[in-house]
Amino acid sequence: MKKPTKNFISFLILMGLILPPVLPAETLDRIVALVDGDIITQAQLNKETERYRKSIEASESPEEKKKALIDELNRKMLESLIDQSLTQQEAKKYNIEIAEAEIDGAIENIKKTKALSQEALEKAIAQEGLTVEEYRENIKKQILQARLINFAVKSKVVITDAEIKKQYEANAEKYSVNRKYHLKTSS
Repeated sequence: MKKPTKNFISFLILMGLILPPVLPAETLDRIVALVDGDIITQAQLNKETERYRKSIEASESPEEKKKALIDELNRKMLESLIDQSLTQQEAKKYNIEIAEAEIDGAIENIKKTKALSQEALEKAIAQEGLTVEEYRENIKKQILQARLINFAVKSKVVITDAEIKKQYEANAEKYSVNRKYHLKTSS
């Protein structure tokens, strides 16, 4: 009887070494979208929706309406993250880069347009729930998207010399200058 007990104990020890301990699994993060190899995670989506979600949750709307609003927010923000990923991929494809000086210039234009000091701008950024670095990254994304759209449009618009000549000839009277001069003599 000792031999089967010894074999059983050896079997249990061997199984304990071979099989990993079974612990309850906890999902830390999950993939919500895959965009041509780029991954968008639930954590990224949560970060982007956090301040809006808090506002919705703090409202006095019925729970069903809150859930519907949060679902819509998540859907739209996911679409936005997918668009950003595609924009970044296209920009990389065409070697479009944004220099820090361009971001600085855009921020200076915003300050000038809205008559804000650096301190006032930083306060407004903080009120939006962003850090200055996050704000700069948002500005960079906007510039990148505008440049990519500009690049795409310019590459598709081709105006030939023949088209210019045809347009000019069809509207020659608009382009002609009929200046009249009156000379006055003085004695």
